[in-house]
Amino acid sequence: MGGVLAADDVARAVEFAYAQPQNVCIREIVLAPTRQQP
Repeated sequence: MGGVLAADDVARAVEFAYAQPQNVCIREIVLAPTRQQP
């Protein structure tokens, strides 16, 4: 998928945040594709 994040990419980021210990506060997650279509 060119300049669009796949749902699986977003899901992995959410899973990562959820898996952190309770003493970790994730206030913001910014996701962006590394490839952009011209």
